[in-house]
Amino acid sequence: MNVAKDRAHIVEGLLVAIKNIDAVVKIIKTSKNTTEAKKRLREKFVLSERQAQAILDMRLARLTSLEVYKLEEELKNLRELIKKLYAIINSKKLQFDVVKEELLQIKKQYKSERKTRVMRTDETLKIESSEPKPPVSQNVIILKSAQNNFKCLNARQFSLAQKEINENSTLNDLHTLKFETESTKTLLAFSSLGNCLKVDVKNFPECRYKDKGVAERVLFKELSSNETIVALFDFEDTKTKENIIFLTKTGMIKKTALSEYGLLKKYFQAMKLKDDDEIISITKEPEKYDVVFVTAQGMVLRAENSDIPIQGRISGGVKGINLSNKDYVVGVSLCEDKGEVLAVTNKGFAKRVSLKNVDKMARYRKGLKLFSFSGDNGNSLIYGDVVKETYSLLFVDTEGVYHAKSTDLIPIEARIGKGKQMAKLKKSVGVDKIYASRV
Repeated sequence: MNVAKDRAHIVEGLLVAIKNIDAVVKIIKTSKNTTEAKKRLREKFVLSERQAQAILDMRLARLTSLEVYKLEEELKNLRELIKKLYAIINSKKLQFDVVKEELLQIKKQYKSERKTRVMRTDETLKIESSEPKPPVSQNVIILKSAQNNFKCLNARQFSLAQKEINENSTLNDLHTLKFETESTKTLLAFSSLGNCLKVDVKNFPECRYKDKGVAERVLFKELSSNETIVALFDFEDTKTKENIIFLTKTGMIKKTALSEYGLLKKYFQAMKLKDDDEIISITKEPEKYDVVFVTAQGMVLRAENSDIPIQGRISGGVKGINLSNKDYVVGVSLCEDKGEVLAVTNKGFAKRVSLKNVDKMARYRKGLKLFSFSGDNGNSLIYGDVVKETYSLLFVDTEGVYHAKSTDLIPIEARIGKGKQMAKLKKSVGVDKIYASRV
């Protein structure tokens, strides 16, 4: 209301000036300065300071008949508004009518339902936190198939899945790596060429057991064409005092504290390798163990661990077995006294030899003869392992045919035995690749 009264006061002064414009002009022209003109206008027409100033600021264009009419109409409307506002101030009923009318206009303009709730004073107000809720952690199983695809399964789904391997199985049904973890964890993924990559479990695709999953190189873009993931560990384990053991194709062995890999980097070197070498296996160091190497030329070494030093992150390790010229490791395991050494030739002949028949030696020895080759049963080993619990083998012959065999069906023989063929193959047919399913 004060704004309306102030404006009406100014308009009244302007109308006085317009109606007496000749006298106003004369006063202004004969005055020495603005201060004198303002004083004389106030005395002549009984004006306030603000009215006199408004007259001096008035543009000549306001002297037209149209402008005079507009000022008269404005003054009329202002007086009606002032009268109305006085009435509202002096009447509770009119005040409530104004509030009601304005609220109805707001309701019409904003049609969405109100987002606040009016509460009684005796109600308990529960305020929800604006902080985002942390993700719910679930037990999951990370699997890597023989096709180098990764999957992430809910633990319950995994337990209900049909895992049997047979001749009709595909490489996508056979899983060479299994890792139990939680959906909110971060993992360390170690590669065959001695690199380490950090990855969140949430990045692995949620799948069913038979699903294809996502290709290894889609998840781990840093991998080269001949590089693959061989082991997974929880990043949180880098805070423990555990050690991990690296075992390579050329018979190197390296023991390093897992804490060495608790870096902030997403990708870094984990082990220094020679150009012709690659990592076969990485495992946490158990309390008691021997290292069993099996080579392509049919040798086996059960090495004691007493002189394996702890080395730094990027060291190359120490020699675990003394290999002959052109020989290389086809399988290596950490084990105790139980189990059998399993060996398979390039002609599909296989046998198991009890660990009791393999004497312990210091590392970096040539070891003992594990397989006697006769030509018919092959001329080299393509797979070696220590069987502690029964698992399935799926091997592909040189004609592309798949064959499945459970390790408990492979005969136990003497160390110099020739083995038994796992499946009937033509003389011209050999074994191209063997996959172990430990799931």
